[in-house]
Amino acid sequence: MESNQAQVIRQDLRNFSGAVQNMVQGVRAASISWGDQNYQMLFRSIQGLSIKSKRVLDSGNRAAQAAERFFEISQEQY
Repeated sequence: MESNQAQVIRQDLRNFSGAVQNMVQGVRAASISWGDQNYQMLFRSIQGLSIKSKRVLDSGNRAAQAAERFFEISQEQY
């Protein structure tokens, strides 16, 4: 059984991941018509955002695991 907190964290992570993927796909689609230096700067920024997004997702997964573990401990019978 998964705790409500873990469910909320995981749903937020899915939403965040989807938003980042949509943004990256939009930039890729626009790249066909962008051959200038502004696109290159935007692309580098997106690469940096991608790395930071991975860190957010990793941290979020750890938070969900911690919430789940806390929930399991709270359900133990002594």
